[in-house]
Amino acid sequence: MDVQHTAVAVSDLDATKAFYEDGLGLTHDQDFYAGETHHYYVTGDELDTAIQFVHEEGQSVSPRASSTSRSVSKTSRRPSRRSSRPPTAR
Repeated sequence: MDVQHTAVAVSDLDATKAFYEDGLGLTHDQDFYAGETHHYYVTGDELDTAIQFVHEEGQSVSPRASSTSRSVSKTSRRPSRRSSRPPTAR
C-alpha cells in the first residue's frame, strides 16, 4: 500500500509554506477550501507523496491532537494493522 499524502494541522500557514517551500525546496502542488478550512499541499521532485497542511483561520494547534486534526483523522480513518501485542525478538 502506498501513502498518497500525510495531513498536518498547522496554526500558521504562511510560516509553514516558508519553511517547506523556501527552506526545504518543496513545491506547491494544490490547495482548496472546505468551508473555513484551507487544505494546502506540497510535494518534492523525489517524492511520490504529498504533505497536506490543514489550516483553519483563528484555530490554534497544540502539540497534542487539535480539533482540526481530529476532524481530519475521522474523515480519513482506516482500520489499523498494528497489533496490540508488543513485538517479539527474532
